[in-house]
Amino acid sequence: MSLKKVMNEYYRDINSVLDVIAKLTISYQSLVNTANFLNQIGLSHRNDIKEALDRAREISCTLEKAICTYDSLQDAYLSYLKTESNILKKRAIPEQIAIEIEEDITLRKD
Repeated sequence: MSLKKVMNEYYRDINSVLDVIAKLTISYQSLVNTANFLNQIGLSHRNDIKEALDRAREISCTLEKAICTYDSLQDAYLSYLKTESNILKKRAIPEQIAIEIEEDITLRKD
């Protein structure tokens, strides 16, 4: 497998982690809002509020782990992109780039 394909898979992994973070964030917000709502209702049991806050704390810990994982993945991916960019800058021939762009435009028209 070429490095480019590996990095494309890596990019998909990064997006998967971002999806997890988004879902955890929504769950966390929902639990905090629920705890707040329960706290405002006079009929709610203190135990229900405590339970909602405990669940929010658990999700918060998981969310923090997911964010750390994302940071690590992002650093590696950005390093790859920077290296790739530096190599392309050294090897890029403007005429070759123009030919490739023209070929892409022609293919898209057909």
